[in-house]
Amino acid sequence: ERYAATLVTNVTDETRKTIRAVISHGFREQVTVRDIAKQLRAIIGLNERQATAMFNKWQKLVRAGAPQELIERQMRQQGTRAIRDRAMLIARSETMAASNAGQLEAWRQGRGAGLVDSDLVKEWIVTNDDRLCPICEPLDGNQVAIEEMFPGGVLQPPMHPGCRCTTGLVPPR
Repeated sequence: ERYAATLVTNVTDETRKTIRAVISHGFREQVTVRDIAKQLRAIIGLNERQATAMFNKWQKLVRAGAPQELIERQMRQQGTRAIRDRAMLIARSETMAASNAGQLEAWRQGRGAGLVDSDLVKEWIVTNDDRLCPICEPLDGNQVAIEEMFPGGVLQPPMHPGCRCTTGLVPPR
C-alpha cells in the first residue's frame, strides 16, 4: 500500500489514492490482473500521449472529409482501447510492484526471525526475451544487500511502467 501507484503519471492525487485502494484490495483478495484492470478503467483517463494520438487521428479524419458518424465511432473505439491498454499496464505494473515489495518484506521478516541467512543478497532478475528493455537489461544480475538500493535508486522492481523484472535471494558472488 505504501508504494502503490508511484509509477502512475498524469493523474490527480485523488485518482492515485483510488488506484492504490483498487490495487491493494485486488492483491489482498487475489483478484486477477485482468479484473483489476477492468476496475481501473472506470477510474483512469487518457494520458497526454494517448490524448494527443486521439486528437491527431480526429484531425486526419476531419481533413479526409470522413462522415461525422465514422469519426465519432472511431474516436470512441480508440478511446476505449487506449483506456483498456492503460488500465492493463497500470494493473500489471502495480501488481508486480506489490508482489516484489511483499517478497522484500518477507525476506526482512525472515532475516529478523533468523530464518534467512544474513549473508544472502538480493539479485535483479530480468525476463530475458525479445521484450527486454534497455533500462532493465544492464541491471540483470546486479546484487545488493537486502536493504540497499539497486542502481537507478529502487529497492526492488519495477523500474518503470510495464517492467517485468523481479528479484531473488542468493549467496553473494
